[in-house]
Amino acid sequence: MKVLIAVDGSNYGEKILHEVGSYEWPEKTEFKLLMVTAPCNLWESAKQFQETCRIILDTRVHIFQKKMPNYKVSSLVLEGEAAKTIVDTAAEWHANWIVIGSQGESGPHKKGIGSVAADVMSNASCSVQLIKVKNGIKNGQEKNLLHKEHVH
Repeated sequence: MKVLIAVDGSNYGEKILHEVGSYEWPEKTEFKLLMVTAPCNLWESAKQFQETCRIILDTRVHIFQKKMPNYKVSSLVLEGEAAKTIVDTAAEWHANWIVIGSQGESGPHKKGIGSVAADVMSNASCSVQLIKVKNGIKNGQEKNLLHKEHVH
């Protein structure tokens, strides 16, 4: 099984990984952590932001790998439109599952679900799990999960 976990730079990303790490996964499950950055026309600013994102993601991969030592964990930082990049990456990697937070650090929200999450759910060709993270949750004490399967 291949699981693509989309995270952003907010603290929601940490909470999503904590949640995913608490599940029982089949043996040989592979995880790919993906952080998508918005396109930037200023080369130096874009390069610095990419480096910052890579540091954040590398730290999260290290923590996640310690929690999931028997699984293969990789990561990727890409520039592009978030939802499309997540869906395209999942398709190219042949992911069986996408895990994404119900909302991230920016953008309009639709009925408690962010625009990126809504677009991923609408366009993904594999299963998508939304992890609803509310402000004020401490140590994953409250779990509120939404799940959508796409059948083709």
